[in-house]
Amino acid sequence: MEVFSALLFAAALSIDGFAAGVAYGLRKIRVPVASLFIISLASGAGIWAAMAAGNLIAGYIPYARQVGAGLLIVAGIWLIITNRFPKEGVPDPQQDSEWVMALHLRPFGLIIHIMKEPLRADMDRSGALSGNEALLLGIALALDAMAAGLGIAMAGFSTWLIVPLAVAAKFTFVTIGLLLGDAWSPSPVLRMLPGLILAGLGALQLL
Repeated sequence: MEVFSALLFAAALSIDGFAAGVAYGLRKIRVPVASLFIISLASGAGIWAAMAAGNLIAGYIPYARQVGAGLLIVAGIWLIITNRFPKEGVPDPQQDSEWVMALHLRPFGLIIHIMKEPLRADMDRSGALSGNEALLLGIALALDAMAAGLGIAMAGFSTWLIVPLAVAAKFTFVTIGLLLGDAWSPSPVLRMLPGLILAGLGALQLL
């Protein structure tokens, strides 16, 4: 049961990578295999850090399992709400100076922009995602999943089971998104699926 739940969790955290892959495929932006590994490993490192924090916190609070389950439910509901009405369109070249400035003055500002619009990760507009750009995107995708990583650890799941599955799932989902990018775009239902999975896993841990 834990393995199945871990697979669902890894898939839920990788659907954003799938959506990013579709966006790159539609725009013919190449993502080399090395960049795919960087995205996946950066995301895995973020989830590992969140789970390590969750395990540490769990040792100091009562009812850690229930609290972790609650965090999963909250993270799931938050994803459902934020993904229900996604921002349409593509980055406006006229606004490039604003988000480049965010890189220098407020580093996390750029990461937040990349989370909302993955195409901005291709900062030099080369049509290919370099290693540095892939690292930024991987960090952005990891930040989006850290609350869920904190909750899943406190709910009692093994870090050494979740993290490798999350890395493998991220690599696979981004690759599939790139391959399907020319013919398909994520539906509203798919965008809400990660939140539904996380909330469902949290609810199961409370049973």
